[in-house]
Amino acid sequence: MFSSVDPQIPIPDLRFVNAGVFVQLASDPKHIKSKSAGPQKSYIIEEKIDVPDNAEFIKYIHNGSPRPNLSHDDPGYNTALFLCAVQHIQYVKTHRLAYVSDFQGYGELLTDAQIMTSP
Repeated sequence: MFSSVDPQIPIPDLRFVNAGVFVQLASDPKHIKSKSAGPQKSYIIEEKIDVPDNAEFIKYIHNGSPRPNLSHDDPGYNTALFLCAVQHIQYVKTHRLAYVSDFQGYGELLTDAQIMTSP
C-alpha cells in the first residue's frame, strides 16, 4: 500500500556508474589447453566521471557505519539520509542476505559501493 503523504525530503535522482569486468586470459598456449587454465588478470572497469577541478567526491555513508557520513548542515545530507533508507530497505528485502554500504560519488552518479553478503 502506498501513502499519499509527500516525502519529508526530496528523493534524489541517482544511479550507479556503468561498470563491467575485463578478463585477460593467459597468453601461454600451454596454460590455455590446461583444464586448470583460468584468468591471468581481471579488472573492474567503470564509466569515467568528469568531476570539475574544484569539486570533490562525496562519501554519503561510510562502510563502517549505517549512519550518514555528513553533518546536518551539509548540502548532501538529505541524499545521505535517502541512501541510509535505501540501505535498510535493501537489507530487509534481501532477507538480510545483502548489505550495501560505502555510498559515494559525484552529482547523480554513485560509484564503488561495497556489497556484503553471507550464506
